[in-house]
Amino acid sequence: MWILILQASVDGHPDQVSLDWHPALALPAAQRYSASSPHLLEWLDEYNAGKAYEDQIRPFGFLLVFTEKSGLLADFPDPECCIVDGSKRGRPLKRPGVKPSAPFDRDPARTLSKVFDRLTGRPVCAERLKTYADVLVQYHLSPEQKFENGDHLDRGRTERRHVVATGFIWIGKEANQVGESGEADPIRSAVQEFTPSSADAGPG
Repeated sequence: MWILILQASVDGHPDQVSLDWHPALALPAAQRYSASSPHLLEWLDEYNAGKAYEDQIRPFGFLLVFTEKSGLLADFPDPECCIVDGSKRGRPLKRPGVKPSAPFDRDPARTLSKVFDRLTGRPVCAERLKTYADVLVQYHLSPEQKFENGDHLDRGRTERRHVVATGFIWIGKEANQVGESGEADPIRSAVQEFTPSSADAGPG
């Protein structure tokens, strides 16, 4: 992918990067996800309902998550979501979002027939899922904040940003994700400032 991004720039069309060079780019884009907390495990209540324990996705089990197509990519028919009541004025209701998930498999292509909406438990067809090409379509335009002239619409040479340190803050070994589901602890401060003692000063 990086080679093609560079090649497109060398060839004079940096905004047009080929996304059909590998057949895998046409497959639905899968990400691995772990049910690593009670909150995340609740996402699977509909899927696990009524199944024997050995058939459920259990705590710390892995599964795959996908992304539903949206905007201009969402050209699939959806009778349940496309009914508009002509007697009412105003904007039509937004189509409810789908949260596609599937049991984990090292080969995501093998699990496409098992994709379901984790909110309702209903099956989701592969045609509704973003492909790797869909996900990467604007990757080459991603901004690079560590450099000047690195915004998504900037072109040409990037320049290093210069940083001047104006002070030091000691943070020790504190964690900034300490709640059950990763939220900040409501009692303890996530970052603790302190002044090094003479014992920390070292020789001299």
